[in-house]
Amino acid sequence: MPKAHIPADVDIAALKKKVVQQGNLMQAGAGTPWEDRGSLGIVKAFFVTCFKALTAPGQLWEQIRRPETTSDATMFAIWCGVVGGISWVVHSLAWDLVYNGYGNGTSDGVPPLLVKDAPNYTVDWQTWAMGSALQMVCAVLGTVLLLRLANLIYQKLLPHGIATRIPPALSYNILAYALGVVILALIPCFGWALALVWLLGLMILAGTRRLHLGAGTGIISGILTFLVVVVFGFLIYFTGAFGWSAVTSTAVAYTPPIKSVPAP
Repeated sequence: MPKAHIPADVDIAALKKKVVQQGNLMQAGAGTPWEDRGSLGIVKAFFVTCFKALTAPGQLWEQIRRPETTSDATMFAIWCGVVGGISWVVHSLAWDLVYNGYGNGTSDGVPPLLVKDAPNYTVDWQTWAMGSALQMVCAVLGTVLLLRLANLIYQKLLPHGIATRIPPALSYNILAYALGVVILALIPCFGWALALVWLLGLMILAGTRRLHLGAGTGIISGILTFLVVVVFGFLIYFTGAFGWSAVTSTAVAYTPPIKSVPAP
């Protein structure tokens, strides 16, 4: 089918806007919901931005009003860290109560679905509170530090000719708003895995959709950045978890039901 010919004197606004955006990556947008948090309210602006990161990330990235600064993006990342920390604390307690409780970490434990007797738990709430506070601090600081690491790696992976037209502040903003997928981590059990997969997709989309990189460059940069940061994050997590367990043990102690002994 032959392509339609557009006369030279016809001005199509959508095409003109697209050409301008491709030529000027730093063009200011109308403003993201998070940048308008003064009128929307912090909580509403945060969740609206998160849902937009899930459903319309390309539009969200184009709406960034101040792509040359990183203060708004950093504040958004901090809030993402808070949500991630809440999910971490809740899942950790559930893990202790369910898996470590029923399974008891030994061969004598039984799968949760096969438990018939009511288990007996003893929770050291002081230890739990200390661990939860530490988790929240690590979640917030870790989110910001890993975001900066991701931006550094992403910039290093860009070809030299392309990197000169993509300021670090722009890629930082784009990666920060991609963190809105963290709300998926509030889903029990599989939320974290879903959030990580979604984040990987957004990091690939960021290069091809917002930064107008070639398909190969966008895919490779997104995947490699994601893998390095996730591996680094997991290493820190398991190292910290091992150290904390070695010092304090678990806050949840489990007493298995007393087994009845048959009469001789």
